[in-house]
Amino acid sequence: MCVPARDPHRSAVSCHRRVPKSGWQRFGIVALMLASLLLIPAFAFADSVAVKIQTLSASIGDGQTDVELKPLEEELRSGFPGYNTFSFLGKTQLKVSLDEKRSLELPDDEKSTLELTYRGLSKETPPLLRLEVGLRGKIAAEVKASPGSTFFQAGLLHKGGILILAISAEISD
Repeated sequence: MCVPARDPHRSAVSCHRRVPKSGWQRFGIVALMLASLLLIPAFAFADSVAVKIQTLSASIGDGQTDVELKPLEEELRSGFPGYNTFSFLGKTQLKVSLDEKRSLELPDDEKSTLELTYRGLSKETPPLLRLEVGLRGKIAAEVKASPGSTFFQAGLLHKGGILILAISAEISD
Protein backbone atom coordinates (compact mmCIF):
# COMPACT_ATOMS: atom_id res chain seq x y z
CA MET A 1 0.00 0.00 0.00
CA CYS A 2 1.44 3.41 -0.95
CA VAL A 3 0.36 6.60 0.78
CA PRO A 4 1.44 10.22 0.39
CA ALA A 5 4.16 11.23 2.84
CA ARG A 6 3.10 13.57 5.61
CA ASP A 7 6.68 14.38 6.62
CA PRO A 8 8.24 17.15 4.48
CA HIS A 9 11.71 15.54 4.90
CA ARG A 10 10.59 12.34 3.18
CA SER A 11 9.83 11.67 -0.46
CA ALA A 12 6.40 12.42 -1.76
CA VAL A 13 5.21 8.82 -1.63
CA SER A 14 5.93 6.25 1.05
CA CYS A 15 5.27 2.57 0.42
CA HIS A 16 4.77 0.03 3.21
CA ARG A 17 3.89 -3.59 2.77
CA ARG A 18 2.18 -5.18 5.70
CA VAL A 19 2.03 -8.96 5.62
CA PRO A 20 -0.62 -10.37 7.90
CA LYS A 21 0.67 -13.16 10.12
CA SER A 22 -1.14 -16.47 10.00
CA GLY A 23 -2.03 -18.38 13.12
CA TRP A 24 0.88 -20.78 12.54
CA GLN A 25 3.35 -17.90 12.18
CA ARG A 26 2.18 -16.39 15.47
CA PHE A 27 2.37 -19.82 17.10
CA GLY A 28 5.94 -20.27 15.80
CA ILE A 29 7.05 -16.90 17.18
CA VAL A 30 5.54 -17.63 20.59
CA ALA A 31 7.05 -21.14 20.60
CA LEU A 32 10.52 -19.71 19.80
CA MET A 33 10.20 -17.18 22.61
CA LEU A 34 9.21 -19.87 25.12
CA ALA A 35 11.98 -22.21 23.93
CA SER A 36 14.57 -19.47 24.43
CA LEU A 37 13.42 -19.08 28.04
CA LEU A 38 13.82 -22.80 28.61
CA LEU A 39 17.34 -22.73 27.17
CA ILE A 40 18.53 -20.15 29.70
CA PRO A 41 20.71 -22.09 32.15
CA ALA A 42 19.05 -22.85 35.45
CA PHE A 43 21.93 -21.24 37.28
CA ALA A 44 21.17 -17.88 35.63
CA PHE A 45 18.89 -17.23 38.58
CA ALA A 46 21.02 -18.82 41.33
CA ASP A 47 20.28 -17.39 44.75
CA SER A 48 22.90 -19.39 46.67
CA VAL A 49 26.21 -21.18 46.19
CA ALA A 50 27.96 -24.08 47.89
CA VAL A 51 31.52 -23.03 48.66
CA LYS A 52 34.41 -25.39 49.46
CA ILE A 53 37.46 -23.85 51.11
CA GLN A 54 40.62 -25.94 51.43
CA THR A 55 43.15 -24.42 53.79
CA LEU A 56 46.80 -25.29 53.20
CA SER A 57 50.25 -24.01 53.98
CA ALA A 58 53.15 -23.50 51.60
CA SER A 59 56.74 -23.49 52.80
CA ILE A 60 60.28 -24.23 51.74
CA GLY A 61 60.95 -27.75 52.92
CA ASP A 62 61.30 -31.31 51.73
CA GLY A 63 59.29 -30.79 48.51
CA GLN A 64 56.37 -32.99 49.57
CA THR A 65 52.70 -32.38 48.80
CA ASP A 66 50.04 -33.93 51.04
CA VAL A 67 47.88 -36.56 49.32
CA GLU A 68 44.70 -34.42 49.75
CA LEU A 69 46.33 -31.73 47.59
CA LYS A 70 47.52 -33.96 44.72
CA PRO A 71 44.71 -32.77 42.38
CA LEU A 72 45.92 -29.18 42.88
CA GLU A 73 49.67 -29.88 42.93
CA GLU A 74 50.50 -28.65 39.43
CA GLU A 75 48.58 -25.40 39.95
CA LEU A 76 50.18 -24.88 43.37
CA ARG A 77 53.71 -25.39 42.07
CA SER A 78 53.21 -23.05 39.10
CA GLY A 79 51.25 -20.44 41.08
CA PHE A 80 53.59 -20.39 44.09
CA PRO A 81 57.06 -21.09 42.64
CA GLY A 82 58.89 -19.80 45.74
CA TYR A 83 57.56 -22.74 47.78
CA ASN A 84 58.05 -26.46 47.34
CA THR A 85 56.15 -28.05 50.24
CA PHE A 86 52.35 -27.93 50.47
CA SER A 87 50.51 -29.19 53.56
CA PHE A 88 46.77 -29.74 53.90
CA LEU A 89 45.35 -28.05 57.01
CA GLY A 90 41.61 -28.57 56.60
CA LYS A 91 38.45 -28.23 54.53
CA THR A 92 35.28 -26.24 55.18
CA GLN A 93 32.04 -26.30 53.22
CA LEU A 94 29.55 -23.45 53.40
CA LYS A 95 26.25 -22.60 51.75
CA VAL A 96 26.14 -18.87 51.05
CA SER A 97 22.93 -17.10 50.00
CA LEU A 98 22.80 -14.00 47.85
CA ASP A 99 24.36 -11.01 49.69
CA GLU A 100 24.91 -13.10 52.84
CA LYS A 101 28.28 -12.65 54.56
CA ARG A 102 29.85 -15.80 56.02
CA SER A 103 32.95 -15.83 58.21
CA LEU A 104 35.66 -18.40 58.81
CA GLU A 105 38.48 -18.23 61.37
CA LEU A 106 41.86 -18.89 59.74
CA PRO A 107 44.86 -20.66 61.30
CA ASP A 108 47.38 -17.98 60.23
CA ASP A 109 49.85 -16.35 62.64
CA GLU A 110 47.47 -13.41 63.27
CA LYS A 111 44.28 -15.51 63.61
CA SER A 112 42.55 -13.59 60.81
CA THR A 113 38.92 -14.02 59.78
CA LEU A 114 37.95 -14.74 56.17
CA GLU A 115 34.73 -13.08 55.06
CA LEU A 116 32.93 -14.43 52.01
CA THR A 117 29.85 -12.91 50.35
CA TYR A 118 28.00 -14.22 47.29
CA ARG A 119 27.08 -11.26 45.05
CA GLY A 120 25.16 -13.10 42.33
CA LEU A 121 26.03 -13.82 38.72
CA SER A 122 27.97 -11.64 36.33
CA LYS A 123 26.55 -10.43 33.01
CA GLU A 124 29.14 -12.32 30.95
CA THR A 125 28.17 -15.27 28.79
CA PRO A 126 28.33 -17.80 30.31
CA PRO A 127 27.61 -16.14 33.66
CA LEU A 128 30.33 -16.24 36.30
CA LEU A 129 29.86 -16.41 40.06
CA ARG A 130 30.67 -13.13 41.79
CA LEU A 131 32.20 -13.67 45.23
CA GLU A 132 33.52 -11.00 47.53
CA VAL A 133 36.47 -12.41 49.45
CA GLY A 134 38.27 -10.53 52.17
CA LEU A 135 39.84 -10.37 55.58
CA ARG A 136 37.84 -8.75 58.35
CA GLY A 137 38.96 -5.17 58.77
CA LYS A 138 41.68 -5.36 56.10
CA ILE A 139 40.99 -6.00 52.45
CA ALA A 140 38.18 -7.28 50.24
CA ALA A 141 38.10 -8.02 46.53
CA GLU A 142 35.44 -9.28 44.16
CA VAL A 143 36.38 -12.46 42.36
CA LYS A 144 34.55 -13.80 39.30
CA ALA A 145 34.83 -17.54 38.83
CA SER A 146 33.26 -20.23 36.68
CA PRO A 147 31.06 -22.62 38.66
CA GLY A 148 33.22 -25.53 39.84
CA SER A 149 36.55 -23.82 39.19
CA THR A 150 39.14 -23.27 41.94
CA PHE A 151 40.91 -20.02 42.70
CA PHE A 152 43.54 -19.19 45.30
CA GLN A 153 43.81 -16.48 47.94
CA ALA A 154 47.18 -16.39 49.67
CA GLY A 155 49.75 -14.34 51.52
CA LEU A 156 49.02 -14.56 55.23
CA LEU A 157 51.98 -15.79 57.27
CA HIS A 158 51.78 -19.30 58.68
CA LYS A 159 54.62 -20.99 60.59
CA GLY A 160 57.48 -19.74 58.43
CA GLY A 161 55.54 -20.02 55.17
CA ILE A 162 52.23 -18.73 53.87
CA LEU A 163 48.60 -19.74 54.18
CA ILE A 164 46.80 -20.55 50.92
CA LEU A 165 43.05 -20.86 50.53
CA ALA A 166 41.84 -22.95 47.58
CA ILE A 167 38.25 -21.80 47.04
CA SER A 168 35.70 -23.37 44.71
CA ALA A 169 31.99 -22.65 44.39
CA GLU A 170 29.06 -24.38 42.72
CA ILE A 171 25.47 -23.34 42.22
CA SER A 172 23.48 -24.63 45.19
CA ASP A 173 20.04 -26.23 45.06
